[in-house]
Amino acid sequence: MGTPFTLLRMAVPEFTTVYTEGLTGSAYSDATDDVDAYRLAFRRLSAAALANGESLAMLDRRIRELV
Repeated sequence: MGTPFTLLRMAVPEFTTVYTEGLTGSAYSDATDDVDAYRLAFRRLSAAALANGESLAMLDRRIRELV
C-alpha cells in the first residue's frame, strides 16, 4: 500500500472517514471516491492476508531467520 490508513466507520455510512498518515503529515477525508478507494484496498488486503495461525507461523520463521 505504501501508506498506513484507517477507515473510521460510523453507524451512518455517509459519515465514514479515511485517515491517512504520511512522512510529513496526516489527513482526513470523507470524499466518497476516497472512502471507496480505501474500502476496496482494505477488502483486497483482507483477502490476501494469511489466517491467524499462518501469520504466527510466518512470524516465528522470520524471527528464527533473524536470530
